[in-house]
Amino acid sequence: MLFTDCSNVLSGTNRLDMLKIHDVKSMEDVYQMSQKGHLIDIFLRMKEEKVTCFIGFSGHGNADALKEMASRAKFDSMLIAMNHWNANQHFKKEEEVLPGGKKKKMGILLMKAVPPKELKVIVIHGAMTFFPGE
Repeated sequence: MLFTDCSNVLSGTNRLDMLKIHDVKSMEDVYQMSQKGHLIDIFLRMKEEKVTCFIGFSGHGNADALKEMASRAKFDSMLIAMNHWNANQHFKKEEEVLPGGKKKKMGILLMKAVPPKELKVIVIHGAMTFFPGE
C-alpha cells in the first residue's frame, strides 16, 4: 500500500471524502503533475487504495491548463473560479473547460461565482451574462 497508516492525518476516520490538487496555474503545472510517479499518479493510487473516495483539482485562471488537466486523468470533480475576471479567459472557461468536465462526467463546482462590482451583469432567464464595467 502507498499509505499504510493515515491515523495521524485522518483523525478518527479511515478515509478522506475528497482530495484536491489546488490552484492549477499553467500548462507547466499540468505537465509536472502528469509525469509518471508524480502527483496525479499518487492521487489515483490513493483513490484505488481507498484512502480517498474522490479526487479533483481547482484553478483560478488559465483555462487552457484547466481543460488539459481534466483530460489527464479520471478526476471526479473540478473547482474553478468563474469570475476571477480576465476577459480573455472567462469565456474560454464557459466554452471549453466546463464542457470538457461535463464530457468526463465530473462534478463541476464554481468559486467566486458572484461577479466583481466592476462588471455589469445582466440576468436573462436564469443565465448570467457579464460585461466589463464602463
